[in-house]
Amino acid sequence: MTGRPVSRGHVATLLSTVVLTGKVLGMTAFVLFDLAGTGGIIRMGALVAAAFAVGMAFISGRHPLIAVYATAVASAGMSALTVLIGFAGSARLFGLAEVAALAIASSDLAHRETPTRAVPGIAAAAIASAMVAFRLGDGSATIVLLLVLAVAVTMGILLRWADRNREMTEDMTRSEERMAIARELHDGVAHHVSAIVVQAQAALAAAGDDPAPLRAALENIERSGAATMTSMRRLVDALRGDGAPLTPMAGVEDLRDLLDEAAASGMPLEVEIDETVITPAIAPSVYRIVQEAITNVRRHARGIEKVSVEVKAIDGGAQVTVADDGDPVERAGNNGHGITGMSERVAALGGHFWAGPRPGRGWSVRAWIPLEKRR
Repeated sequence: MTGRPVSRGHVATLLSTVVLTGKVLGMTAFVLFDLAGTGGIIRMGALVAAAFAVGMAFISGRHPLIAVYATAVASAGMSALTVLIGFAGSARLFGLAEVAALAIASSDLAHRETPTRAVPGIAAAAIASAMVAFRLGDGSATIVLLLVLAVAVTMGILLRWADRNREMTEDMTRSEERMAIARELHDGVAHHVSAIVVQAQAALAAAGDDPAPLRAALENIERSGAATMTSMRRLVDALRGDGAPLTPMAGVEDLRDLLDEAAASGMPLEVEIDETVITPAIAPSVYRIVQEAITNVRRHARGIEKVSVEVKAIDGGAQVTVADDGDPVERAGNNGHGITGMSERVAALGGHFWAGPRPGRGWSVRAWIPLEKRR
């Protein structure tokens, strides 16, 4: 667990909370400032303007373009009206609630809309905010109100960045889950299916002779088929979210069963395993490497006289080696998904992996896994 998805989720949540709090507090403060500085009929106008601004701020989450243009037009119209009737510059005028609504809508624009759609709306909000400052008759207010707008737009951009990071994290997580499912399906099911195919071929070869080998082959096919169904059920349960772990938890006993099964199927095994090296942390990976290597021997080698499986301690880690002396069949130039999956498993544990033909004849798979992952 890297913790990266959690930390990015926290950043996005924190930013959303900060922005929402700023919107509520900013709108409340600006409305109160408007109402505190007015009286009589002008206060009634301030109340109407404040109600309109709050309504526009409320809908901007879903319709920021409508909110910003409607507020900008209404605010600019109010500013023009004050100039026409000679009220511009009056200390009893209002307009801060409109600026708050423009800032909120601009923040939502920067967050949700494309730059080509957001920029004109933000420009309209900036013009309307500057007109409010002119209406209030305070030259320094222009800088302050435009600064409020700039902060709001910046927060919207930050929210957009946080959402994008979260989407990238979710995409990465989904990709990793798909790869884990693909590896599990390939490593688990493909192994048993390959065993079924080999046993079926052996059964066909023994069909006309002594029935004892035929019975043994059919029993092995039955066991492999049951193991395949178990793997498939566990994988389906994991996909349904029933709580079954997707990561295989195979241990030393499972490795013994795997080798016993391969020997029973007629594979000429020579096994040398130091079980003390196979710690619980690396046991599932050791199991999968040996399983995949044996599967590849069944699928890609003919004329085998010996398959050696070795697990030993070397250089502070566990070295896993599976080598055969067979003639390769459809192996050259095509590693397939199995070797890729093994390499990914070993790399995730900080180890090294190699697979390739042996001198003269045969194929070898070798993996070294550190007993403690290097930082």
